[in-house]
This record gives sequence, C-alpha cells and structure tokens, in this order.
Amino acid sequence: MKIIKRMYNVVFSPPSSLELARDELEKSRKAFLLNKTHTEFYAAQVDFETKRIKRLEEYISDMEPSARAKSK
Repeated sequence: MKIIKRMYNVVFSPPSSLELARDELEKSRKAFLLNKTHTEFYAAQVDFETKRIKRLEEYISDMEPSARAKSK
C-alpha cells in the first residue's frame, strides 16, 4: 500500500518552487530567442526597404531631367 501511495504522490503532487522556476526560466529563454529572431528578421526587412526607397528615389531623380529634355 505504501508503494501505491508514494507513486500517487509522485505523479499527482504539485511541482516544487525550484521546478517551477526552472520551467519559467526555460520558457523565458525560448521566448527571448524567438523575439530576437523576429527582431533580426524585421531589421533586415527595414534595411532592405530603406535601400530600395533610396535606389528608387535616385533613379527617379536621375530620370526626371532627361525626361523633361526629351519632351521639350
């Protein structure tokens, strides 16, 4: 009977505060890595769009004078 009671207590007892803290730390680390990945991804997207805007603005500014000269 003692064996059954011990098994029941092991399976159904609440986790200790140390186990809860370890679990929370692991979840926090995973969330950090996920958010870090998102930050790097969106930073790369912002960099890409910034360079794209600059390239298109330069193209338009270069083409406008020649387009005006052709139309005259």
